[in-house]
Amino acid sequence: MFFHVFNSFTKLGRHHHPLDRIAEINGLLSGVVLYPQVLKAFMSKSVTGLSLPQPY
Repeated sequence: MFFHVFNSFTKLGRHHHPLDRIAEINGLLSGVVLYPQVLKAFMSKSVTGLSLPQPY
């Protein structure tokens, strides 16, 4: 059921290989997860408080 709805919104059906589907889903989930941090950086014009790698 989920993939049927997901396919209708993203046109995921054009890729027939399972690895292509996994890559598209991974890209979508990564974008959704990073969106709040990107929005905060644009709105505050600062990266203070974001999850950044620590310097050595």
